Formats: sequence, C-alpha cells, structure tokens
Amino acid sequence: MKASLPYTRNKNKSASGGRISTFFPSFVGLALRGDDLLVSDSTKRFSTQLRSFTVKDFLSREPSALRANPLAIKGQWKPIILSWPRERTMVRELYVSNTNLRELRETLALQLDSLFPIGPGEAYFDLYPCNSLNAVEESALGKKVCLFAVNKRELENVLEKLDVMGLMPSRIIPSPLAFIPMLEKKAEKVVCLYRNGEEGYIYNFYHMRGLAGTRICNGDEELKQSLQQYSPTAILAVGFEENKLSQNILDVLPESTFVTYLDYSWESTGAALYETYAHPYDFDLLRPHKRRTNYQNLYLVSLITLLLSLLFAIPQISQIKKKERLNLVEAEIEGIKKQAFTLKKLEGAARAQKALDAVVASQKDYVTTADILLEFSTLLPQDAWITEFSVKQNTFEVEGFTTSLAETMFLLENSPIFSNVEIIPPVIKDKDGKDHFHLKGNILREELHERT
Repeated sequence: MKASLPYTRNKNKSASGGRISTFFPSFVGLALRGDDLLVSDSTKRFSTQLRSFTVKDFLSREPSALRANPLAIKGQWKPIILSWPRERTMVRELYVSNTNLRELRETLALQLDSLFPIGPGEAYFDLYPCNSLNAVEESALGKKVCLFAVNKRELENVLEKLDVMGLMPSRIIPSPLAFIPMLEKKAEKVVCLYRNGEEGYIYNFYHMRGLAGTRICNGDEELKQSLQQYSPTAILAVGFEENKLSQNILDVLPESTFVTYLDYSWESTGAALYETYAHPYDFDLLRPHKRRTNYQNLYLVSLITLLLSLLFAIPQISQIKKKERLNLVEAEIEGIKKQAFTLKKLEGAARAQKALDAVVASQKDYVTTADILLEFSTLLPQDAWITEFSVKQNTFEVEGFTTSLAETMFLLENSPIFSNVEIIPPVIKDKDGKDHFHLKGNILREELHERT
C-alpha cells in the first residue's frame, strides 16, 4: 500500500509545504546521485511551485566544461541548499549530558581526528540533536547527537564546480536531513531507504518528524534486522527499480506499514524545501568555514530591520492619532460647555448640568474599531491570523486561521476586554492542518478605553 505525500511531483503544480519565513520566498535544492547533479527549484507564492532538472556527468566533468545555468541567473537571491550524499559522509552517534551544541562543537573540533580516520583540519563537520526513541535510555546515557563530517578536499572540489555554475550553496546538509520535509506531519516512525551500491542500503529512521539515526546496511539481512528492530509505520523507498522492494524485505514489515516509492529527484526537492521546515537546530556543515558574504542573509536581515522599524513606528503613530482625537474631543467638550452655559441661563442650572454630564459620559467609553482590532491582534498567537473582522455596538465577529483553536479561545476568554466568546460552527481544517475559525463575543468598551 502507498502512503500519501505532502507534495506533488508534477511540474508547476501547487503543493502544500512547511512553514515559510519570508514573503514569497524561493529556494534551490541540490543533490548528488552517482555522477549527476540533481537541481530543484521551490517558489512560494500562494502555493508551492516545484520544478527539477538534472546536470548529467557533473562530477566527471572539469570545472571549465561546466557553464552557468538559467536557473542560477534568475535566482541570484535564492538560498541554495546542497544535500551531501550519506555514503560520502562520516557519522558518529554521541550521547552527551551537555546540550550546549556550540561548546560541544568547539571541543570536538580539537578531537575530530580521534573520531574519524582523518588528519587535523581535513574535514568539515556539524552536530544534529536527534529525536529520542527511548526516554529511559536518554535519561541514563544523555542526549543523542549525530556528528556528521565530510572530507574537506572532496567537498571543496564539488563547491568549485558549483561556483562555476552560479550555484554556490548557502547551506550544506547530509542527505538524511533532506528527506525530513517529505514526512507526514503525524507520522511517528518512518524509515527512508535507498540503495548504496548493488547490495547495500542507506537506512535513515525518523521519529516525530525529526531524525532519530542513520546507518549503512550491508545486504538484505542487515536491513531486515534494522527494520524489525525499529518497526516503522511508513517507509519512503527512493530510487528502486520498478518501484518495488524485494519480497523478502516486505515480509518482515507489518501489514499496516505504508510504503511510498519516490525517484531520486525528491532528495533535491527536499533540500529546496528544507528552509521551510521548523528545524530544532540550524545545521550547516560549512558554518565555521564560510569565506564569502551571504547576501541572502543580508537581504533577510534588511527585511527584518524594516519590519521592526514599522513595528515600533505603528504605536507612535497610534499615540499621535489618539492625541489628535483627544484634542478634538476636548474642543467639542469646550464648545458644548459654552452651549450648556447658555442653556443654564435659559432653562436653569440643573438641566444644563445634566446635558454636560451626558456629553462627558458619551466620551467615557470612546474607542475606535481600530483600537479593538489592535487589541484582538495582540492577543492572538503568532501562528494565527484574521481574514474578516466586524464590530456592531458592543459585539464582534471574527474569522481566521490558527494552529490551535483551543489556545485561541483560551486567550480570548481570559482577556479583560472580551467576554462571552463563542464558536460559530463549523470549524474546518485547511490542507495545512490549520483551524478555520468563526467566533463572536462581547466587547467591554470601558475596560478597553482605560487600556488605550
């Protein structure tokens, strides 16, 4: 049986992916398979657009025989992520009590030649905190961390060729991480499996959409032992001929296990989508060794700086407008006071005072719809947004999307500004798993007036 995937393979078809951190972002994913270079381009507008192509005999060509490609020219500001082959990656699983990865990386940099058959300064490396499969084991041994290292000279030869093509990566990850965006959000135990030579396999296993470990299996028997030990609920089989695992491997799997067959281009697609995934750690094999300016990060920092400037400017503008409204109200009150003085002469002091008190009371709870919407937006979680909002006297209705409707209801019900918050059914989940909500409730204008 085949499991559904969160993305489509068809060119230029829309696909629902992970979280996007900027407006209309685009990413390029690269992967090496044999001598070929796989390239995927992911662009986010209102849906994710995917396209892929292959550069044949990439590794066997000299840099001078390569040329810049149109994708790189059009995507000068696109972050590029390279998925480095697992079979060319050295891996050690460590159990540590100190989860400060920065300090641990600095310590391992001095001991790398004792962990791998390399000389000092001959490898690039980084650490990835694995998701735990056994809480008892973790409490006894410590946090499991995967140390990934690659041969410096081999990687730099590939980077030289990518630079000629205009595809110098801004991040390098091992291939097990490139398949994380392919995982279903609710999948607990998943194995990603692909060939390593004629008889071997690359075996990556994931828990709760995070990497739990990776290994190289030499033959069917070793693979079957690993599958029996882990008992996955789903398998991603990559690059198998005729889209079929051998029967003796399928026999060790429970009948409920879903098997999905993918071609190798999904590795570069996953690399392109890697930036859209919420990582537990900012992994990059080239982190301490980058020698060039990362213009993508500079662009992102500039955009964030602009947004923060607007964020701080909005309250100031709001305060100025409130002062202007207050001055207008005070001017109106002064005018009414003069009118009341005239009425007092004509109709008596009691009637004039009553009119003045009514005017002052009418301004007591004066707040605008913008004030109400601003207060509402402040209460909402960061991953929620509003699509429609209306106010009628002391009631409101709002529609929008949120990851957790229960959390949104809790925040509104505990607000001193809103009361009697109710859900207007139905509550529908969209294709990204977010709740489409429709709520109504009452507004305590006096409380909001005091806050504003």
